Amino acid sequence: MSNQEDYQAKLATITAIAAEEVKSPTIPIDVYLQEAENLYHWSQDDQAQLTGAGLDWTLVEDLPTRAGALREAQSLWFKKRFTREAAEK
Repeated sequence: MSNQEDYQAKLATITAIAAEEVKSPTIPIDVYLQEAENLYHWSQDDQAQLTGAGLDWTLVEDLPTRAGALREAQSLWFKKRFTREAAEK
């Protein structure tokens, strides 16, 4: 899927998050995305141990889609932010 398709696939889930549950990132988004993708790949070899310890594997399987949705959301936010700033100048 493309980032745009990932975003559309997750949009209902994203918008269902209550405003008081939304948290600001504590690390840069590009670092967050890379770490999520690293975890996805690293976890593949350890699936049996991770699921045996109670990890819901569907969360791991969903990481690439979530990362794509985040990448698209970040791009849309940048576009809106910098278009508005340019217009204000």
